[in-house]
Amino acid sequence: MAAETIKVLYIGGYGRSGSTLLVQLLGQIEGFHSVGEMWNIWQQCFTENQLCGCGKPFRECPFWGAAVEEAFGGFDQLDLAEINYLAKLMRSPQYLLPIVYPALRTPAQRENIKLYQSYLKRLYAAIHSISGSRVIVDSSKGPRYAMLLNEIPETDLRVVHLVRDSRGVAYSWQKKRVKPEVYWKTQYMDRVDPFSASILWNFTNLLMQTLNNGKTAYLFVNYEDLIDSPRQWLAQIIELAGENHEQLNPFDGNGMTRLPIDHSAGGNPNRYHQGAITLCPDNEWRQKMPMLQKQLVTAMTARLLRHYGYSTSLHETFQGKAAADSSAALAQNEHSVS
Repeated sequence: MAAETIKVLYIGGYGRSGSTLLVQLLGQIEGFHSVGEMWNIWQQCFTENQLCGCGKPFRECPFWGAAVEEAFGGFDQLDLAEINYLAKLMRSPQYLLPIVYPALRTPAQRENIKLYQSYLKRLYAAIHSISGSRVIVDSSKGPRYAMLLNEIPETDLRVVHLVRDSRGVAYSWQKKRVKPEVYWKTQYMDRVDPFSASILWNFTNLLMQTLNNGKTAYLFVNYEDLIDSPRQWLAQIIELAGENHEQLNPFDGNGMTRLPIDHSAGGNPNRYHQGAITLCPDNEWRQKMPMLQKQLVTAMTARLLRHYGYSTSLHETFQGKAAADSSAALAQNEHSVS
């Protein structure tokens, strides 16, 4: 008997682009189950026991406990040293090209990738079973992880390529923010300088575009467009997932929505924010990002910015009443992508 195919709606792109908000919106829709950033789950959750999105340590979360029991027979049945070794290999520079181009894999690399994928297959199957969902929403973002998932025959991958203005992304990466999931000590999120953020924004998005190859269901979404017209874009994303969007609308008549408690394994600290919100753009960077940094990031990412429909004119991008209005709106909204 053939194994059941599991739909995975994958949110890809570079970090600080709004993926946490998007998976929260999708996670409240019947039939969708958001799991956060599965790319990081083995180290951060299985090994370090960081907080689940529900607020409980991962190993104490009833949902994940049930999923791990079904997938592996319990936490004590897992060889975490082996899994973390494999996960580290998948992230390593020497595995980048072999993941992107399977023909380049050595026999050892093929074996390691196959073994790593076997763990993923069992875990995703258990999530699908325990949640009772039709669609698993994964916000891991990294293109190479999407490629690994796409090779698993039991996985029906649907890709949302989420892109945010590179200037907003670079500004966000410089913020000093506590990681609430590391509850036993004070630890801050990684910070990236504007030069490095520009390089990574270019590289990640270019690599993500390779999945738009006619073989994988793919949808490009600008973060700014999503915030401006959430109903329209959510409808397209839901349709990409093969679901009926006409009956799946998380917004009320006033444009408000309610973020639920979820079981996300990793993501922006905003995933711990629940309750009613009204979406508005996070444009703090327009006023507060130093001009030299704006110029640097604009110059380094100009080609892709234009390709994605963004202006590279400093006057048009950073000046005007719209920017001030956006900042005023942001001050009234507790939910921010940054």
